Amino acid sequence: MNAPTFFRQIRKTSIFFLVLFLAFLIHRIVHLFVENSADSVSTLLLQTPRQAESVICHNIVGGAAFGIDSLFEEYTRVYFYSQLLVDSVPSVEHRWFCGKDTMLIVPCSCNGNVCTSSIAPERLKAGEWSVDLVFEKKILDSRQFLVTAPDL
Repeated sequence: MNAPTFFRQIRKTSIFFLVLFLAFLIHRIVHLFVENSADSVSTLLLQTPRQAESVICHNIVGGAAFGIDSLFEEYTRVYFYSQLLVDSVPSVEHRWFCGKDTMLIVPCSCNGNVCTSSIAPERLKAGEWSVDLVFEKKILDSRQFLVTAPDL
């Protein structure tokens, strides 16, 4: 029994490329469905335009920011309080800057969707400061504040 004429004339390389194309097509279809279901929290964080609400404050009382301001004196403890808009919080960090200098990079201590960190009073010097809430190299929120020398 002989094979049909079409199969006798087809080349091995053509069959190889046809199998390779079909494998690629199946891979893309499977990847499309798996990608949509996996890691929905990080996908939500990276795709929504506004991911967090953050403030700079003097203290945290009862789990909420207290003494929200944008002007602080040197040698006081300052807190960065971030409330993420998703319930499950992945690993995010706060990056503290004085001018262009990076002063502190610290993982957030999270409680639900609230993330907080503070900077030691000894590190807080006069100048223009900013703090960024960062997830996988993407800035989710940023706040600026000013630190002044204490009046003597």
